[in-house]
Amino acid sequence: MINCVIIHKGYQPYLKYNLEISSKNNYVYLIGDDSLEFLGSKFKNVEFINIKNFENIDRFITKLFKDLKKNKLL
Repeated sequence: MINCVIIHKGYQPYLKYNLEISSKNNYVYLIGDDSLEFLGSKFKNVEFINIKNFENIDRFITKLFKDLKKNKLL
C-alpha cells in the first residue's frame, strides 16, 4: 500500500472510478472542493481534505522562500 495524492476541483464521474480503483490497494488523500467531499466517505482508503485549507499557501511559500534567501538560509 502506498500513499497517493489527488488534487481536483469540481466533480466529474471519472473521478469516482479513479478513486475506486486507486483506493483498492493504496491510501488516497483527495484534496478538492466541497463538491468532492462525499467521495471521502464513499471509499475505505480515501481521505478528503478541503482545498480551502490551502488557498493562501502559494503566498506563504513565496514569502518563505524570499525570507530564506534574504537570510542566506537557502
